Parts: sequence; C-alpha cells; structure tokens
Amino acid sequence: GQPNRLILRKRIERIESSIRPPSAIQELNAMRTISEVMTSNIDLDDLLNLILNKLVATINAERGTLYLVDEQANELWSRVLMDQEGHLSEIRMRIGEGIAGHVAASGEVVNIPDVYADPRFNQDFDRTSGFRTRTMLAAPMFNPQQKIIGVVQLLNKQDGPFSWRDERLLAAMSSQAAISIENARLYQQEMQQRLINQELKTAYSIQASFLPASIPQHEGWDFAAVWQPIRNVAGDFYDFYQIDDGRLAVIIADVSGKGIPAALFMALSVTMLRFGMSLGLSPEEVTQRANELLLAEQRSRMFATTFIGYIDLENGGVDVASGGHNPSLLYRAAAQTCEYITAPGVAIGVFKAAEYGCLAEHMEPGDILVLYTDGITEVINTDEDEFGEDRLEHLIIEHAALPAQEITERVLDAVKTFAGEQALFDDATLVVVKRTLV
Repeated sequence: GQPNRLILRKRIERIESSIRPPSAIQELNAMRTISEVMTSNIDLDDLLNLILNKLVATINAERGTLYLVDEQANELWSRVLMDQEGHLSEIRMRIGEGIAGHVAASGEVVNIPDVYADPRFNQDFDRTSGFRTRTMLAAPMFNPQQKIIGVVQLLNKQDGPFSWRDERLLAAMSSQAAISIENARLYQQEMQQRLINQELKTAYSIQASFLPASIPQHEGWDFAAVWQPIRNVAGDFYDFYQIDDGRLAVIIADVSGKGIPAALFMALSVTMLRFGMSLGLSPEEVTQRANELLLAEQRSRMFATTFIGYIDLENGGVDVASGGHNPSLLYRAAAQTCEYITAPGVAIGVFKAAEYGCLAEHMEPGDILVLYTDGITEVINTDEDEFGEDRLEHLIIEHAALPAQEITERVLDAVKTFAGEQALFDDATLVVVKRTLV
C-alpha cells in the first residue's frame, strides 16, 4: 500500500545520503537496509525500480540499467532504464551481444574504465540519447539455484573509475536483488492466480445462472439432472423449458472445447435454442434456427452437439431432434431393455445448409429417458478402457426402480469408481426423465 511505499522511499533516501566512498561498516549497513527493502512484498516493477535506484545511489553512479533474462526469446530485457531525468524506457538485446549480453552469457563481473576502448560497447545508444558513457560496471544476478536471471549495469562512477570494492558490492547486492526478484515474481504469480480463481468463480456463477433454477415437478413424472464441469466453467449444459402448448422441452448439449471460450459459446447456444422454443417451433426447427443464428453471429469456428426432446406430460409422447449429439438411451420398463434414440442432423454451428429431422417416441409408465454427454461414456480408466454406452445401459437397467435422482447418483458413482486414479478429462452432464405410475 501507499504507507509501505513511503517507508521504502525513506529507506532509499537514507542510502542516497550515505557518505561515499562507503566504509566496510557503511557497506554492511547499506546491504542490510537494501535487504529489508528488497524482501518487501511489493509489485515487481516497483521493486525493480527501487533496486536500481539503491544500486546507483550506493555505488555512486550516474545512471543504471537493470536487465531481466527472457528465456523464451533468449534476450535481455531492460525492465528499468534510469536516465538523468529519471525517465523509464526499454531495451532488448540478444544474450551474448554487447557488454550486458556478455555478462549474461558468461556470468562474469565486467569493470570497464573506458567503454569507448572496448569493442563490445555499442556507441549508438550514446549517439541516440546524447548521454556520454565513460565507465561501466556490470554484474550478473544469480538466483539461489545459481541461474542467471538478469544483469545490473551501472554507468559513470561519479568520482573516477569503478573500484574492486564496487565490483564486490555490486555482485553481492545483485545476488540479493535476484532473490528479491524471484520472491516478487512468486508473489505476483500468486496474486494473479488468486485473481484468476476469483474470476473463474464469478464465471461459474454466471454460467450456472443459465441452467434451470430448479428441477421440474409434474405429477406422473420424475426429473433429475447433474452438471459437473471439469474446470470452473464448462461447455456442457442442460435445460428444461416449458413450451406454451403445455409440453416440456428437455435439452442437453456439448460445446466443442473447454474453459472460458466453451462457456461463452454455451451461453450463446442456449440463448439461441431458447429463442427458437419461445417462437413455438418444433424440435428440428429450433435446432435449424439455432444453427443459422450461430453461423451468422459467431466467428470462432466452435460448434455444439444438441439433443432436444419435447415431452407431452399428459400422454407420454416425445418428439426428439438431434444436432449430432450422442443418441439418448430409452429404457423400456415392459421389456426391461434399453434402446437408443436419435434423429438426423449434425452439430450446430458447422454447416449453413444443414438439415434436421424429427423422431416421434412414446414413454409408458416406468420408462426412463437418459440424456448424457460424452464426459459420462468416454471416461478412461488406468487400463485405458472406456466406460462406454454398454456400462451405462446396464446401470440404468439395474437401477430402473429407483427415483431419477438416485439413478443419476448411481451413474456418477460408477463413473468415478471406474476411472479410479485416472483424472477425468471432460465435462459431464446427465439428465434422467422417468415416467412414473400415477
């Protein structure tokens, strides 16, 4: 916070006002004060700026540059460049190039009393900035694992060339600075992760608000649903939608991809499907309209598989349409067997000219309709066996006498037991619709 920064700056002022050249005791005091400052939990950029100010002031240089190693680019990157006016800018150079690049590659402290006599010195910087570099002292920054994470470069000792004592002091302070930078990076990563986690929790809450607030309650019917994102947000969704003619729409869908992009596409898809149902369209017309709207509105090349069933709660009729989704499982109580139902159609958001068909089914008392995503059936165990539709079918037959909610629980328990120590890799959604005896 602001009070901490004021304290830090007062400590810096104490360092800047110290007598130069420093005695051994003054060096130790400076190191102690610098250590206190650099081990504070502050923003990384602020810390780098403070470190450079302290190094310049303690060793009595005119200006300095602090480079950090960019391992991916194999470059040095000046996070802080301090000129006579205190302005900040940025420099990038390949590791091994120039004096700072040589220090990063070799791990050596370099003390140059006349930089213009050193062929490694790039005079273009002086010509561009108008600054006149005379002497230079550069030291590597080793982290506790003895890995070079940066280079500190000081220019123009105020009272002559840099001394061996300056070399020793800069090397020591650079090592302490490296530890502080590593700590600040870890602290920054932790703060960023906390922010991400909070944002994901918010995203989860928003996405969950697209799901039904409650499970429908209708005499003669028993409904249950479970939605389990593999991450904080998911590409799966389900819905119950009351149609104006009295029928109840049951929907399940699975968006390609995972995480935030899939969640956003899920929100768009469910909005399109609900819009079509609000117009009184048939299941296949709803799917057709959603496909057209998605292709007109989105440019992400994502798609979703869908399954829609319109259930007549009075007589048990079910009209279904599929947008390339897994066939739904229909348990027949009279025969105590399962069959799979689907209808012609491909995933929505893929082909503009896609056509969708409708299939009419009927549910008798005791029959069970099971909608699921591949996060249920495609779970892999440690032997690399797949859970599969057959296991799901056997579970439904075995537990058909149970209420819908207990059936979902038995299925999920079986899936988790089957996976064992193998991590689940996909979102899992399951909807169970059971026609009961009145």
